[in-house]
Order: sequence, then C-alpha cells, then structure tokens
Amino acid sequence: MTNDQPQFKIIIFGKPGCDKCAVLEKRVDSLLTQKKWRDFSKVKFDLESEDGLVEFCSLECLNPQRVPAFVI
Repeated sequence: MTNDQPQFKIIIFGKPGCDKCAVLEKRVDSLLTQKKWRDFSKVKFDLESEDGLVEFCSLECLNPQRVPAFVI
C-alpha cells in the first residue's frame, strides 16, 4: 500500500432521513479533511438496503438498536 492510500476504513451504518446519521457523517467528513486523519477513509452503508443489512449483521458486534453506528 502506498503512503497516499488510506490504511483504515471508518464504516458508517445509517438510514436515509435520519438526522443523527447525517450528524455522524458530517463529523466524520470534517475529521477526514484533517491531515492527521489521512490514513482513514469513509465507507457508508444504508441499513434499509440488503447490502447494508448484510454488512451490519456480519460484524456481529453492533447493537441494532443504536443507529447510527460505526466501526473502524
């Protein structure tokens, strides 16, 4: 992996129209503009989609009653 490619992923799980989800995503976006976070990238999953639910369930460590959620 080269130095200009992020090493880590912040995976966000949320739903469309969720105000708390939008706040979390905005905060992560703000962090990722800072140089000290250059090793991180963001991936977003919609919990109202099949792909989002499969990814969420495969982690087996997130509380489904707590949305939005994220893992690194």
